[in-house]
Amino acid sequence: MINFNEILNQLPDMPAFKARWVAIYLEPMMASGERLTVAVAALGDDGSSLVKSALRPEKARAMYAGKADAFLSIIDTLVSSLQFHLHISQTFTGWVKPFSGIAVSDEREAVSTNLLGVLRQAVAMSASLSALDFEMPEDKDVDKSDIWANKFKEQVISEHPELESYFKAKFRTNVDSKDVKVFFLSSKVAVNTGKLIPGSNISYNFDINKSRILDLLTIKEKEGDIAPRAHHELIVYRPRADDTNYSDYQIKQLDSYVNALVDAGDKQNIRVTTASSVVLASERLRKLEYGY
Repeated sequence: MINFNEILNQLPDMPAFKARWVAIYLEPMMASGERLTVAVAALGDDGSSLVKSALRPEKARAMYAGKADAFLSIIDTLVSSLQFHLHISQTFTGWVKPFSGIAVSDEREAVSTNLLGVLRQAVAMSASLSALDFEMPEDKDVDKSDIWANKFKEQVISEHPELESYFKAKFRTNVDSKDVKVFFLSSKVAVNTGKLIPGSNISYNFDINKSRILDLLTIKEKEGDIAPRAHHELIVYRPRADDTNYSDYQIKQLDSYVNALVDAGDKQNIRVTTASSVVLASERLRKLEYGY
């Protein structure tokens, strides 16, 4: 006789991560009535969010040929705009669409292991021209793979080789906790670094920078009152406002991300500064360490 209780007990537990998702539609030809699902967005009950393009580049090139890159750029702008809105407001409502011809589906609830799993469900249910093979960006070790961080470090060491031992530092909070990794840690200052560059990864880098603010806060709270460090700062690379590689809209959106990051730092009494070159970043770190 089949033991149904035994079978039910062998089933995996229901995923605990809860979220809502929407599909984003774009009308490629105004007033045509045609709508393509060009993006999907998920918002977790924990406030986390992720927006991804739902149109595969090869499909766009097959449909639009020489105009495909321009069309994909429009989708990137849409994705970045919605991702920033979700970071700031943590709701789908109130989003100011960057251009006309955009529509948002009704919200649907879903459960999965993470945001990526929710987006895969969204794609499967709403986007026939997409694929389920997109991935979350990997959280790389800043000291091993971040070109900006490595060049920043090399610039400082070329001018002040005596500071080399302070890079790739770890701060131990207590016996049971995991060490906090930090870009630069001396007896005077704790400095982390990151980047904000217009493009599809700007929202991901925004989250990474926020996590590095929290790392600095941990150091500040755990270092004690006997000999606290004078400065705890996040130095963020950003392109210059007149960089011709980016449109006025992209620079304006970048400014919004930078301002939001500064506000996030202010709430924790962690200073956030920006630099458009390794020379400027190096000068800032030198000033923090040496006072000149």
